[in-house]
Amino acid sequence: MVRSALLDVLARAGQLNGPTDQVRVAVYKFSNRLTVVQAPTTNLSAATTAVRTMELDGAGGSGTNYAAVLNDILPQVSAGGDGSSSASRKAYFMLLTDGIADDVMETADASSYEWGNWVPDPRWVPFQPSFLADGENLQGLDASLCSPIKNKKVTVLTLNIDYVIPPNPDWRFQTIRDKLKGSINQNMNACASAANLTFNAGAPGSIKQAINTMFDAILASARLTR
Repeated sequence: MVRSALLDVLARAGQLNGPTDQVRVAVYKFSNRLTVVQAPTTNLSAATTAVRTMELDGAGGSGTNYAAVLNDILPQVSAGGDGSSSASRKAYFMLLTDGIADDVMETADASSYEWGNWVPDPRWVPFQPSFLADGENLQGLDASLCSPIKNKKVTVLTLNIDYVIPPNPDWRFQTIRDKLKGSINQNMNACASAANLTFNAGAPGSIKQAINTMFDAILASARLTR
């Protein structure tokens, strides 16, 4: 659903780009590691192709480490400008996540299948409250990790995609449900640049609507007037 929504947004951005390459985009995915799906480009057709072929992380990922990936992405985020020229672009950062971090990585088995052995993430940084469930550390997003991005004059928008708890949950999902889900919105709100730039999506169909609404917010603030 996220991939489909991003394709919608890229199609809308393509209608804006015109001959002046008004819009430049970059796309990253993350788990325990950061992966460049599309480096910054004004070629929105290339970005569309990259997003269309994007898949979930397998071996070496499978957890979520915000401290590691937000640190790794920072050098790749250009400082924002006033929007007056291609050398001074306004900059926006859309963070789409379920708001839960965990400290395990999955290593490939001998056949290189995605399902393998779980090992602790060596780059894990505890953030309270943190809970140990079935040998796995679980915690929320540390909103202070978003500050270095905002300090580069980049407007941060966040989307909390509701964490799905399966029927008959094990201890990990029970911990998320009972001890962490209540604070996810608070963390995501604090990460965003303003209260009106944080969004929520529950049912799968609402993900597309929410991401398009985020893009509407970008368009509304990106326009120059005189």
